[in-house]
Order: sequence, then structure tokens, then C-alpha cells
Amino acid sequence: MNVLEYLKKASEHKKSSLIGAEMRIAIVSNFTDDILEKIFVGMCLTENIQPDIFRVPFKQYLFQLQDSTSALAKHKAQATFVFFDVNPYLESEFTSDLNHIDEIIADLERFATASAGSVILHTIALPTSLQHGRLFREHPLQAAINRYNSAIKKLAEKSSNVFIIETERLVAAMGESKARDMRGLYAFGQPFSHEYLLRVAQEWMAYVRSLAGKIRKCIVVDLDNTLWGGIVGEVGPLEIKLGPDYPGNAYREFQRVLLDYYNHGIILAANSRNNAADVDEVFEKNPYMILKKSHFAAFLTNWKTKPENLRTIAEDLNIGLDSIVFLDDDPVNRDMVKTQLPEVLVPDFSLPPEEYARTLLDLDAFHTLKMTTEDKERGKMYAAERERKVAEKETQNPEEYIKTLNIKMDFSCNDIALIPRLAQLTQKTNQFNLTTCRSTEAELTEWIKNGALIYAGDIKDKFGPYGITVMAAIKPTSKTEADLAIFLMSCRVFGRNIEFDFMKKILADLKERGFKKLTTHFIPTAKNAPSKEFLKTAGFKEVERKNSGEVVCEINVKS
Repeated sequence: MNVLEYLKKASEHKKSSLIGAEMRIAIVSNFTDDILEKIFVGMCLTENIQPDIFRVPFKQYLFQLQDSTSALAKHKAQATFVFFDVNPYLESEFTSDLNHIDEIIADLERFATASAGSVILHTIALPTSLQHGRLFREHPLQAAINRYNSAIKKLAEKSSNVFIIETERLVAAMGESKARDMRGLYAFGQPFSHEYLLRVAQEWMAYVRSLAGKIRKCIVVDLDNTLWGGIVGEVGPLEIKLGPDYPGNAYREFQRVLLDYYNHGIILAANSRNNAADVDEVFEKNPYMILKKSHFAAFLTNWKTKPENLRTIAEDLNIGLDSIVFLDDDPVNRDMVKTQLPEVLVPDFSLPPEEYARTLLDLDAFHTLKMTTEDKERGKMYAAERERKVAEKETQNPEEYIKTLNIKMDFSCNDIALIPRLAQLTQKTNQFNLTTCRSTEAELTEWIKNGALIYAGDIKDKFGPYGITVMAAIKPTSKTEADLAIFLMSCRVFGRNIEFDFMKKILADLKERGFKKLTTHFIPTAKNAPSKEFLKTAGFKEVERKNSGEVVCEINVKS
């Protein structure tokens, strides 16, 4: 979509009947940013996210950041975007008083410390005109900007809820002459072109998707003319285009990028209309293959349609179709997937192979706020899952199969070291999630300070670790009663009865602490049907059913 389409979408915001995830967002800037806000609102609505936005009034950012009772503080934003522009073309408080930057740094640190949400700070882009690169290189303004950028990066290093957007990277991608709007700067206090604001809004959306749990986590790739050049069934495993010379080197570098994604926690899967034996020969015999079959969590080579195989992959991996990105050079296959499976993201891959790697790297669908140990090991964990499925097929009795896994759980409560992973679970888990409550590290830490109990389960079996894949958050409401605010489990451990063992451990711990009753809610969404029957099976009794579909349940802790 373009700028005008997003602006039109934003104009429908008040009257929109779109039902989606509401998210509180704040925007702090020192320029006229109404167009940026509207583009951003249009993007949110397009992705079924209802934004509740507070935009700091023009030139009031100091007051709003400093005052703990300001409208900004009261908004309690889940994401606050701070975007200051300092340029040498127009005098401002930043250029007339360089100490102003130091004041802002102190204000941002206080605000971030007090905020339970994520605070996303833009660096200030240095001027890129020729004279500022030569004659004015030692100008105090440049030193002040460098000081600001260095300070906020240090703040991000020590604060789990602070993140950095490299503004210079966004400017460089477009070029300053296209990013700047000089007439807008002087006439309206709006220094940027609409196209550049579109880029900024796209960057913001990557963070919003992470917080809303709308993260793509699996790349499903075609093989012939996508992972390598040529059709292996026609030319054989050693004659496909893959190697040190063009175009083979382009396919090889594309594989290298896929491997980088794998090492950053993205699941890989293959979906190819092909002879399985021919494909196996490529992986076994071609010396230029970077990816190995062990890197793929699912590997389907058959003569079924691409949509059929994608449904199978999603089912086998226990992920939603909206978690998948499908890469295929064939426009017919891409169109078929777009038509039959609109939840799947299907980028345009009608490209020369030298554009494959760059196109994949330009996708902003995989952003996660923080990389955890589980992310780094996810590929290996899914490889182990393939071994489990082979063993499961060899066992006729599902209950006997679960017993043979020898599942172990490391159960913990309020372990601060686990907070990054637990916050990530709340942001990513959609299917087995009773309330779909999204939380940040700062919020979970604040809950613990206020008396909440945050439980985690680190799971492993004879095939290897699953990692921290089950969690719960309980808020005491009195000395003897508590509310189960979060209960969720990763799709990786579906069908292992782990959720029931985890709940038993929680109830036992609550009993020791003197609690007598635990209340919770099941809030239905389009994705969490797999958790619908859990409470009843676990012994909870329904006490209220609301018109929205929300179900209130409770259990006697001592029963």
C-alpha cells in the first residue's frame, strides 16, 4: 500500500468496525507529526490492530517527559516512540542551546525507568550535506548529536525496555534529498517527505507486531529455481546452478541468508513438487549446498499442491498459517497460495536470483524485541521434534509414546533471569493462551515487585530440550485468593500433557503459600481454540459466561 491508501484507511479509524488487538501507543517528537501518525494508524488498521494513540502536542515534549502526572505518563503506552529531528537548516531549541540535548537525555532515562512499556528511541541523524562532511565536521552540533546517540544506546544496553532505531539507516536507504522536505520544514514544521514517513512507520510496525504477537516465525521455501537454479529432475544434482560463478553464487548467498535466519530462530521448511529421491541427491552430493536437510523442521517433496503442503507443514509444526512466509519463484504457485491461504505472507519472487537475498533481508515480518537462548536453539529443537514424530509413528498407543519420552520439567517461580524469555512467550504465543495478555519485561518485573507469582517450566525429554515453553502469571487478590492472569504454552510441546503437570505444580505451590481459591478467564480469540477445553479438564468450574464469549472459571486450591 502507498501513503494515500494508508491515509484513507486512517480516516476510517473512528467509524471502523474492524475488530482487532487494541494497543496503547505514544508518539513523542519535536516536529509536526500528524501525517506520520495517520500513516502509522493506517498501517495498524491494515494489520487488524486497533491503535489507541497519544501524540504529545507540538513543542510540549519536555513537560510530558518530565511530569509523572502528565497525559503521556497516564496513557501507560505499551510502546512509546521518541523521534527527534535536529538539522542545520533551521534554528531550533536543539541548535540554539546544545545543553538542551543533555536535558533530553536525562528526561528520557527517567521516563524509561518509570515506564512499564517499551520505549523505542530514534537516533538523531547527522547532517549529510557535503560541507557538513568537510568544513563543519567539528561543529558543536555534530558533537552534541553524537553525544545524544551514544547516551541513548547506553541506556538501551542497561534498560530491558529501551530499543534503538538507527535513523541514519533509514535516511541512507532513501537518501537525504528524498527524505527531507525543505518546503515542509519552513512552512509547516514538517521536515520529512511523505515517502520517508512511510519508511519510519514501517519500522515502527515491526515493533508493534512483536508486541501484538503478530510475528512470522517460519520460512517455507520452494527448491527448483528458488533454493538453487534449474530443475534437478532434468539436470541432476551436480548440474543445478549453485556454486562460485553467476548465477550459482546468487543462489548460494540466498542459502547463506536463510541460514542466518535459521541461526536467529526462524524455522525453515521445504515445499517442493518434486521427486524426493532427486532432491535427496542434491543434499547428499552437491558440494556447494550450504543448507542441510537437518536445518529444515519440515521437508515435503511430493506432487501435491503448494497450499496442501503448507497446511500439512503448519499442522506438523503446530503453528498458524499466519506464522508462515512462503518463497517460490513460480507466480502460479504464489497466486494459488495467496488465494487459498490468505494468512500466509507471499512476497513477490519473480526476480532474478541476485535479488533473492536482498528481498528476503528487506522483509520486516520476523522482528522480535530480543533474542533469547530458545531463539538461538529453535532450529535444533525442531530437528529433534522430527525425530520425535518418527518415534511417535512407530508407537501405536499415544499414552505409551508420551511415557517413553521421559519428559522432565524444571519448575521455577519469579526467576528474574527468565523474564526476557517469558515476556517473549506472551508476545508470540497465540494458540494455547487463555487470555492472550501481552507483556513486556518491564511489566512482568513490575508485577513481581507488586507481589505476583510468575511461574515457568523448562522442558526436556530424551531427544533433547524444548526450552522454557510454558508459563503462568498469578496476581493475589487477597491473602487466600488469586487470579490467574496468564497461562500459556508453546506449540512445541502440544500433546504431551505438560499443561496439566504444570498446573498441578502451580496449585501445589499456591497451597503451600496459603491460597484457597484461584480464579481465571478464558478469553476467546480467532487463534486460541486449542486451549478452550483445558480449564474444564484441569478441574476448573465455570462460574460466569459473558456476552463477549469470555468464560470465568475457578478452582479450589486445596481440593
